[in-house]
Amino acid sequence: MAETPERQVAERICAAISRGDVDLALAQFSPDATLHVDGFAPGGLAAARRWLEALTVAFPDAYAQVLEAPRGSTGPFPIAFGGTQREPFATPFGTVPSSGRSVSLRETVTLEVEGGRVVTLHTTLDRLAFVYQLGLVPQPRPG
Repeated sequence: MAETPERQVAERICAAISRGDVDLALAQFSPDATLHVDGFAPGGLAAARRWLEALTVAFPDAYAQVLEAPRGSTGPFPIAFGGTQREPFATPFGTVPSSGRSVSLRETVTLEVEGGRVVTLHTTLDRLAFVYQLGLVPQPRPG
């Protein structure tokens, strides 16, 4: 079974993020696309640019990869994201100072594609794992 347009677009966005190419990532979106990125207010391409630029500046070695999903799946897609925070990371909750720490996270992306471009994207990730890995809050002790 051939890959779905949703999977193909998710792969292209991940490849662009892994290269730090914000413009290429944004080229995968319709001009009137709506993004719902976990922790960020819903927005269009301008919001997507702010999010992607903040991400690729703070994590210059960022990688994103679509993980295994059933062939022919239209989503949601599990995504592996990681990188080392080398610069401050601007978020809606404030700017996270540069930590020099690496993160390795899983997120879920659901997208709607029309004409080969994203019209709606939703992401969710484990924000608590993110702040633990950046050392912003202490991890609970086992037991």
